[in-house]
Amino acid sequence: MLRQTILLLFFLITEIVCFSQTRDEIEALCSLGYNDIIGDLEGKRDQYEEALAAAKEFGMDDEVALILERLALISHYLHDFEKALKYSFEAVDYYESKGDLKKLANLYTDLGFSIKHIQLDRSIEYFRAALKINQLQNMGADQAKYFNNYGTLMGMSGKLDSALYYHLKSLEVCIAYKDSLAMPYSLNNAAVIYSKMGSYKKAFEFMDQSDAIRKLEDNDLSWADNLAYRADIFYEMEAYDSAAVYYEQALELSQTSKFVNLITFSLERLSYCYEKLNDAEQAMKYYKLLNEHKDSLLSAETNAAIASLQEEFNAAEKQKKIAEQSLELTKQDLKIERQEKRELYIIFSVLALILFGGWVIYFQVRKRKTERLKLEHAKAMEKAELEKQFVEEKLRIGRELHDSIGAQLTFMISSVDNLSYLEKEEKVLLRLNKISDFGRNTMKELRTTIWAMKNDDGTLNDLVLKINELKISVQEVIDLKVSVRLSLDHRLNALELLNLYRIVQEFVQNTVKYAEASFVSIAFDLIDDKINMVLKDDGKGFDVAANQYAGNGLANMQQRCESIKGKFQLSSGAAGTELVCTLSGSGENT
Repeated sequence: MLRQTILLLFFLITEIVCFSQTRDEIEALCSLGYNDIIGDLEGKRDQYEEALAAAKEFGMDDEVALILERLALISHYLHDFEKALKYSFEAVDYYESKGDLKKLANLYTDLGFSIKHIQLDRSIEYFRAALKINQLQNMGADQAKYFNNYGTLMGMSGKLDSALYYHLKSLEVCIAYKDSLAMPYSLNNAAVIYSKMGSYKKAFEFMDQSDAIRKLEDNDLSWADNLAYRADIFYEMEAYDSAAVYYEQALELSQTSKFVNLITFSLERLSYCYEKLNDAEQAMKYYKLLNEHKDSLLSAETNAAIASLQEEFNAAEKQKKIAEQSLELTKQDLKIERQEKRELYIIFSVLALILFGGWVIYFQVRKRKTERLKLEHAKAMEKAELEKQFVEEKLRIGRELHDSIGAQLTFMISSVDNLSYLEKEEKVLLRLNKISDFGRNTMKELRTTIWAMKNDDGTLNDLVLKINELKISVQEVIDLKVSVRLSLDHRLNALELLNLYRIVQEFVQNTVKYAEASFVSIAFDLIDDKINMVLKDDGKGFDVAANQYAGNGLANMQQRCESIKGKFQLSSGAAGTELVCTLSGSGENT
C-alpha cells in the first residue's frame, strides 16, 4: 500500500513538472517579438504549431488565440494565404466571444494587411473596423499600427494625401509612446509617399532617421526591408542604377532570412530596373530567377493540394467499399418483384422532382426579371434626380464665386483706379498694402471654392483635412480642437463641404475678434442618421436676444446652414457661445 502511494505521488509530481515546463515554453513563445519571429519563419512555424496543440490540451485559451495570430502572420509571409486566413478567423471568433476589443482591433489590422494584395476593398473594410474600435477605446501605442497600415492601403488606392496623413499620424503616436520598434515602419512608408509626391529630399530625411534606428536593432531582415525602401525612392526618381544596387543588397539579405515577399518584390524590381537601363542580360537573369522563385512557391502549394486530394480520394474509396457491401446485402435480402417496384417508385419520384424543379426555376427567372426591371427603373429615376441636384449645386457654387470673389475683385479694381487721385506717396503705399492683403484673401476664397467644386463626391474626411489647414493657420492666436465621433467616410457633396467649412471659418474669425476665447472646439457626430456639427468657444459670450451678433456674421452662417437643408441653432452666455448645424439630408456611409 505504501509502495503504491509513493508511486502515485511520484507520477503526480512528474506530471506537474512536465505541465509546468510545457506551460513555460508556451509563454516564452508567446512573448517573442516581431523581429524574432520573421527572422526564422519556418522554424517558428513548427514551434508554434506544436505549442498550439499543447495550449489547447491544457486549456490555455488566451495563449491559443495569440498563437493563432502568430501562425497567421507566419503563413502570410510564407505565401500560405489559405492557412493565414484560417488561423485569423479562428482567432477572431475567440476574441469576439470574449469581447476583447483591443485584441480584436489588432487582429482586424493583421487580417486586412495579409489580404491587401488580393482583396484590397475587403482589406480596407477590416482596417476601418479596427479604426472604429480605436475611436471607441483608448488603444495607446497600438494606434500607430492601425494608422500606418491604413495609410499603406490609401497609398495602394492612389490617395497619396490621405496616405501621408495617416503615416504621419502613426509617427506622432510612435514618438508620443517612444515606440522605437514601430517607428521605422512609419518613417519608411512616409518616405515612399514623399517620393511619389516628388519630395525626394524629405523622403531621404525620413529614411536616414529610420536607418539610424534599424542599425541599433542588428537584424538582417529589418535592414533588408530598409534597403528595399531606400531603393524604392531611387526607383520613383527613375535613378534605376542606384535603385538596382540597393535592391540587390535587399535580395541577398532576404534570401538568407527566407523572406518570401521581399525576395519576390526585389527580383521583380531588379528585372525592371535593368530593362530600363537597357541591360538585357541582367534583366533576363533576374526575370529567370523570379520565375524559378515563383515556380518553387507554386510547387510547394501544388504538393500540399495533391496531399489534400489524396486524403479525400482515400476517404472516398473507403466509403465506396462500404456502400458496395451494403448494396450486396440489400440485394440478397430483397426479392426481385419488390426491387422492380422500388425502382419504378424512384423513377416517378425523380420525374416529379424534375417537374417541380423546372417550375421553381421558371418562377425564379420570372421573378428576377421583374425585379431587374424595377431596379433599372429605380436607378433611372435616381440618376435623373442626381443630375438635377448636380446642376442646382453647380449653379449655387457659381453664385458663390460671383458674390464672393466677384465683389472682392470689383473692390480691388476700384481701389487701383482711385490711386491716381492720391497725392502723397505714403497714402499710395498704404492703399497698395491694403489691396495686396485683399488680393491674398481673395485667392484664399477662390481656393476654398475650387476645393469644394473638386470634391463634388467628397467625404467628411475631406472637410476635416481642410479644417486642419485652418487650424494650422490660426494656431498662434487660438487653439482649434477637432473631434469626430462617426465614420470619416460619410459622404458630403460640394455645396455641403463649402458651406460647412465657411460656417467654421466665420465662427472662428468672430471668436478671435470679439469673444476673447482661448479655444474653439469643432465636433462631428451622428444623431438619428444625420450629421451634427457643434462649434463651441470659451469666450465671454453675448446677448442672442438683442441680436448683437448679427453684424458679425450670424445671419450669414444661418443662411449657409439652411441653404444645405440644415437646422441652425445658436446659444451664448457667460460660459461661451455654441453653434449647432444639423444636416437633414446627410449621413450616408460609403
